[in-house]
Amino acid sequence: MQWLIWLVVLLAAALGGELFHICRQRRELDRLSKSVEHFLLYPEDDIEETLNEGAVANLQNAFSELTAQFSLMRAASAHREEEMTHFVENIAHQIKNAATALQIRLDILQMKLKLPDEVEALKKSQLCMNRLTDEVDRVLKSSQLASGKITMVPEKIDLSEAIKECCDELSPLAEARSVELLFEPKNSICISADAFWLPQAISNIIKNAVEHTARGTAVNVIIKDCIQNIEVRIEDHGAGIPEDELPLMFERFHRGAAAK
Repeated sequence: MQWLIWLVVLLAAALGGELFHICRQRRELDRLSKSVEHFLLYPEDDIEETLNEGAVANLQNAFSELTAQFSLMRAASAHREEEMTHFVENIAHQIKNAATALQIRLDILQMKLKLPDEVEALKKSQLCMNRLTDEVDRVLKSSQLASGKITMVPEKIDLSEAIKECCDELSPLAEARSVELLFEPKNSICISADAFWLPQAISNIIKNAVEHTARGTAVNVIIKDCIQNIEVRIEDHGAGIPEDELPLMFERFHRGAAAK
């Protein structure tokens, strides 16, 4: 009978030890799971290594090594991005300086030319120069935004008035391409946004629509009040964006097949 009691005691001790081991592993797994979730939300925080032993500890150390490698890759990528941004900005500034000097020479030449053919040829050259200057400005602004050198300053602006100014600025381009630029201003619509960069973004989209829509058609700019938000819709008659290019739509410097 005594041996039976000892057997029960030994079994209870073994089960208790096993339960304790299982509970400890469960706690370690929970901690590791939370660490992984935290890393996914905040990838700048690495998962710490542990000196404990066991399968869970080995898994945690493997995750720790993986996150450390990811941090190194992220830092190297950020460094390469910064170098590329500086390179692009330097090249863009050099091109802009040369373009400005050339534009001054063209303006001086315009005052001296008399023959209609020469004047017309000069106008075409000036249009090309303006297009080059616009492209350089676009590259500079994109680089500054990507590098975080520009801080958005939200303030109250009249969205309808801002869009009207964009359309007024682009109306000569629309006329030159035989495109009708249509916009019916609404009553004052006050929103909180950066007074410079929001109109810039809207102007870029309208400009793209005017440049790539079919000649003799119209570009419609519509403001729609959706109660909880404001929708700005820009409709054109261009070729559109192929479905396979949609993921690349916000890639810097990417030009779709239809625009090439």
